[in-house]
Amino acid sequence: MIKKNIKKIVSTQPINAMASLVLPSKKKKLNKMLALAEAGKNKKNPKGQPTKITMSLSNCCNLLCPICSVHNLREKNIERVANNITPEQIKAFDKIFDKAGSINFMGFIGESVLNPHFKEIIGYLKLKHKLDLGMSTNGMGLNEKIQDTMLKIGFDAITFSIHAATPETYKILQAGDFETVIGNLVSLAKKKMDGNYKKPRITVVYALNKANIDEAVKMIDLIKKFKIDFFGLYHYHDYNHALKEIIVRDDEVDEINKKIDRLYNYAKEQGVIAALPKEPPYFQKEKDRKPGEDKDRKATACNAPWVGLQLRSCYSHQDSYYLGCCNVFNPFIFNYQKHIEKYGQVEFDKIWQHPVLQYLRQTVNARDGQMNPLCAYCKSSQRAHLKATDNKENYRIKLEMIKAFFDGFNKQYKDTPVIEGLEILYTEDEELQAMA
Repeated sequence: MIKKNIKKIVSTQPINAMASLVLPSKKKKLNKMLALAEAGKNKKNPKGQPTKITMSLSNCCNLLCPICSVHNLREKNIERVANNITPEQIKAFDKIFDKAGSINFMGFIGESVLNPHFKEIIGYLKLKHKLDLGMSTNGMGLNEKIQDTMLKIGFDAITFSIHAATPETYKILQAGDFETVIGNLVSLAKKKMDGNYKKPRITVVYALNKANIDEAVKMIDLIKKFKIDFFGLYHYHDYNHALKEIIVRDDEVDEINKKIDRLYNYAKEQGVIAALPKEPPYFQKEKDRKPGEDKDRKATACNAPWVGLQLRSCYSHQDSYYLGCCNVFNPFIFNYQKHIEKYGQVEFDKIWQHPVLQYLRQTVNARDGQMNPLCAYCKSSQRAHLKATDNKENYRIKLEMIKAFFDGFNKQYKDTPVIEGLEILYTEDEELQAMA
């Protein structure tokens, strides 16, 4: 029956007419089915809305991690302007939240828990809009009151970025108070266990490098003791050239990979192997890092322009987000305060039907050489290769592809609507380029 309804909606009427007659959960399911159906047809002017939202609640941070790219901003004297979205401003986004299924509070360059209204905002989004709530955090600001609120409302998932298992290494990589971070992680995990809560799903992510690989076994012990759901091991990438000494060199790869094998064997012995990534994150030597064939990659359809919405806090622009559909392309800078002052709410239809996004949908999955250059590069094995070996070169090519994208866009679209607070970024903003 639902599939028949979707088919009818796609062909004859906006989803709003049907969605207004059903329960919130059904409304969200209908919207998801519609968005995916329209993605399958590459519709440039969809009636569906985003199902997955990624959003920053603050651009402020309580750490200055040596491994963070924020140092690049400081070196270029780009100053932070505090952005903490308010509950009233959040409510202006209600039309988007109404049909979305999930929202993930990503830090990017800030900590969402540092928003002074964090507890009120997550309570509103869970109770009013029944959204699945997720968050990434360094853990420093996750105090008892925030933990209790998360457990009470049924916060769904939280990811701790903890890249060390001893205070000494933590100071090298993250420069915070290790005991506070581990204390907050353990406190939340114990409350979850003692209260027999099913949520939140707790993940610890851990960027493997020469400084922390030998002590990762201690984190596995903690994972086991406090029933942490997932231990996300991955590779540290060179975001800060001041930490060259922790990068794995070619002549060290074999020994490092043996240590990864020992780590996995230990997790298996402890009965927590399921908490680790299925495929061990082995390092590769330079000679083995070669781009593969692109045929299968480019044939893979991308549905982000139909189901995704990213609102990434700006560092130096007040009340503003970088707005896009994925974490690769930021086509707009969005001053939500100016927009709300003009329209009284976020006029999302105006944004969602913007010609830039229409052109993106037209070309993201196009065949026979018609795919836009940026999406073609994103799907290429060359990009995957360069991100692992030479991110500066990867970013240089990305900027070229953004220019090529807009060259194609400008040939097809001569005029674009004026939407208060929304500005097209024909290239990446200064602060984004500084962080690359």
